[in-house]
Formats: sequence, structure tokens, C-alpha cells
Amino acid sequence: MGYAVFLLLALAGCSRNSPDAARAQKTAPEQAADMTDKKNAPSFQGDYGFPWQAVEAQLAAGNFKELEQYYAVKNGVKTAKLEIAARKNLKRSLLMDSEITAGDAASAISESGLDAKLLDGSGAKLTSAVDNLLYFDIPLETAAATGVKLSRAGFGARLLALRGPSGYGQ
Repeated sequence: MGYAVFLLLALAGCSRNSPDAARAQKTAPEQAADMTDKKNAPSFQGDYGFPWQAVEAQLAAGNFKELEQYYAVKNGVKTAKLEIAARKNLKRSLLMDSEITAGDAASAISESGLDAKLLDGSGAKLTSAVDNLLYFDIPLETAAATGVKLSRAGFGARLLALRGPSGYGQ
């Protein structure tokens, strides 16, 4: 191990045999391979703790006031932002929703390990995808049923707050 690496590890409080030292010695491609390996990948999957059944009940009751932080009106449709934590990281991020073609979306969904059938009939449109996180605009009336299906299939899924203290826009 080179002196510079040893010095950095020593300053960081790592020994030569620690997992941090082993990670520091890996090349970028080796580190990337680790991230796509299921056992080493950061886990954003599983239960986000999002209350899908409560959202479903509010929608069934027509109580949109309780859900107003989760949707915006786009072209006359109440649209929510759905975040799904997929099983695999994407090789290429998709950032501009205006530049995402139907082929790009299908490819990203497939590559991520997400079963496209879970989104059938939901009206969901991929707007961006980074690592294993896929973001969709989805009509509010189909969001809860889709979220429940995703959750039951073992995917972490939630609606992002568009307004309020945890929201990112108005």
C-alpha cells in the first residue's frame, strides 16, 4: 500500500485490514461493481412507511383536501410525483423528462428490475431516473392502487410532497 494511502487511512482512523481500507484500495470500476451487487448496494428498497391505505381511503372518500400537498394540477389532471426504489441501479441516469422517449422509459424500467406490469393502467409517466430511484408523474386517482401493488411486490414507493414543509415547489 502506498505511503499516501496509508497516511490517509491513518488520519481517517482506519487500519490496513479494515473494510474502509479495503474499499479505499479498490478502483472506481470495482467500486461501481460493488454498488450494483445486491449485497453491497445501498438499500432504499422495502417499506418506506408511506401510508398507501390511508391515501386510498382519502381518494375513495373524495377528500382531496387531505392530499393537496401530494398533487399538482397538470393539464386539468391531479398529478402526483411517485418515487420507486427499484432493485438495480441504472447504468445511465435520465434527468430531463422532456427528453425521455418511450423507449428510454421502457429500457430504464426493465434495467432497474421493476416489473412494468405493476404500472399497467396507472397512467404513470417516467420523468427521471437516477441510480435505483425512478420518478413518475401519475394521476392521483391511480397513485394509491399503484403504490399498494408496488409495496406488495416488495418495492419501496412513496408520493413526494409537492407543497408544504417537506415539499419542493408550489
